[in-house]
Amino acid sequence: MEKEYRVKGSSDEFIDANIQLALAVVKKLQEKQETRACLVFPDKPEMRRASELFKSALDSIDGITIGSLDDVPAGPMTSFFRSGRNTLDFDFEDENEDRWKSNEPPSLYIFLNCSMRELANIENADLGLLGFPPKDLHYRFLSQFTPLFYIRIKEYSKTVAIAPYIVNYSGAVFRQYPGPWQVMLKQADGSYTCIAESTTRFTLGEAKEELLRVLGLQEEEGSSLEFLRRGYKASTWLEDFDLEASSAWRS
Repeated sequence: MEKEYRVKGSSDEFIDANIQLALAVVKKLQEKQETRACLVFPDKPEMRRASELFKSALDSIDGITIGSLDDVPAGPMTSFFRSGRNTLDFDFEDENEDRWKSNEPPSLYIFLNCSMRELANIENADLGLLGFPPKDLHYRFLSQFTPLFYIRIKEYSKTVAIAPYIVNYSGAVFRQYPGPWQVMLKQADGSYTCIAESTTRFTLGEAKEELLRVLGLQEEEGSSLEFLRRGYKASTWLEDFDLEASSAWRS
């Protein structure tokens, strides 16, 4: 029976790009050392979709296996989400289910395209909250990972006393290992240029200050306008460094 997948959109493009990147990484690693990689998808529908779209690429890599977080033991909240999804998943037959299996355990797991809701399953724990894991998951678990590729795009606006009165600007925090962390400014032609570098991760507040600095939009240091814009706290909850188990995520 011919299979139908959801209409191609921006989210699918990111999903497919991440899969292609993971496959390329596995090939590069295998050039340097023996690597038995397992690609882990958020659920079985995503795994089946990938196995169809990337069948040839998967066949070209020795020892690769695939799996899904549906195989991880789930608590009551996660089981609720899975049961609802499986009710709508009528495509029970999967001709590729046993195509990429191995008797040898993987030496590398790559988790692909997981949302906040699936992070707790990666840690082999229940979600605990509807839609989002607890903050402790970051402090205890995610803080131990060193980001190899990271991009966080933010858009801002600032009121000024002269025309055009409202200045819209945007930028990104970017890192490609082993390079430094960078603050990137989005230019008029849509490209990004580096305006600041650091060996440690910029907080979102620090990145915004760098953008304002290069645009000439900073208030005088210590002024009331600066305090009103910043407030008393210039960081987000996950940047509470005293609570984190590791500083690897900032290195």
